[in-house]
Amino acid sequence: MYRPRSIESHPEWEQADRIKCYSITAHDGPVMPAPFRERLEAVKAARGGDWAQRPAFAIFHHGATGLYLVLAWWDNGNELFISVSFKGEAGDWVEDPSRHSFCLYDLEVIWAERNFYIETLDCTCPDLTAYRGRRFSQTSF
Repeated sequence: MYRPRSIESHPEWEQADRIKCYSITAHDGPVMPAPFRERLEAVKAARGGDWAQRPAFAIFHHGATGLYLVLAWWDNGNELFISVSFKGEAGDWVEDPSRHSFCLYDLEVIWAERNFYIETLDCTCPDLTAYRGRRFSQTSF
């Protein structure tokens, strides 16, 4: 059953490539970034490319059944590519689009990021720095 979740943006979680980071939690208290960081690096490495020049965002989602890492990036003009990794209580991270995807809570961030992309990059004067400066935040417990 749907219950609002806390959605926060965490600029201090960014690494050198400046991917925007968000957290969403189904539980009380903050999301700890440590379990997500190593997986985020592995997903980026598997995709290759220059992440410092790629508009992208990550969602560290502590869901009701496990951890979800959503990495999304813009490419090919206006296409959003998304990788979703899942880690249950006893398992390793897996990326299996036939079993795991982003959920309705992640859509709020994705919608906001779509609008930030249009306003700052899919326009007459694209500005990656301006895109990285725009963030969605909503706290609901």
